[in-house]
Amino acid sequence: MNLYVYGFVTASKKSAGQLTVDGHRIELLSIAGLEVAVERLDQRPAVSESALRLQHAIVTGLARRFDAVLPARFGSLVALEDLERIVALRTADLRKALRKVRGRAQMTLRIVTSPAVEAPAPSVEKPTSGTAYLASRRVALSGTRPPAAKALTRGIGTLLHDERIETPGPGRTSIFHLIDRADVPQYRTAIKRVRLPEGERVSVTGPFPPFAFAPELWT
Repeated sequence: MNLYVYGFVTASKKSAGQLTVDGHRIELLSIAGLEVAVERLDQRPAVSESALRLQHAIVTGLARRFDAVLPARFGSLVALEDLERIVALRTADLRKALRKVRGRAQMTLRIVTSPAVEAPAPSVEKPTSGTAYLASRRVALSGTRPPAAKALTRGIGTLLHDERIETPGPGRTSIFHLIDRADVPQYRTAIKRVRLPEGERVSVTGPFPPFAFAPELWT
């Protein structure tokens, strides 16, 4: 039987062992001094909206129980020996990331820009190698920051601890902000006060576990 990894958490002796989240029995395994939240499964769950929602619910449940949670990507099914090897190789990165997200949450801003004011997308040649593909992904994920993004970042000021930005399509920008959990009401108020440039609108969701700020372990 394999282990389905939901994420890494900061746990105390009182919380070690097993817990039930949304009807699923989650085990906390101590590996290289880190706590890994896993479920024993025979096979990887098929990708579906219900499966994605379930994983989100379980990780959110973990975030309510622990000060720090680093979510794993959907489909992270590994054998114990492989998990031990990966954690051993990335222990320092995981510890650093757990310190960063401790007591913090992710807020998500989605900006829609009118075609009339949208800046031209950066030119990216069709990738011809793995290196070129990764370079093209970096360009796509960094994208051109719309004026609204700059105004929103300035508006939240010192509440912001880290930021990630993606451009999933023309005229659409997703921004992920890492803030203290206690600052969520203040963050929402600050966003409402920002005067957006003409032709741009924003929606706010969260707080969420810090999905956008977890290191990639499985590549």
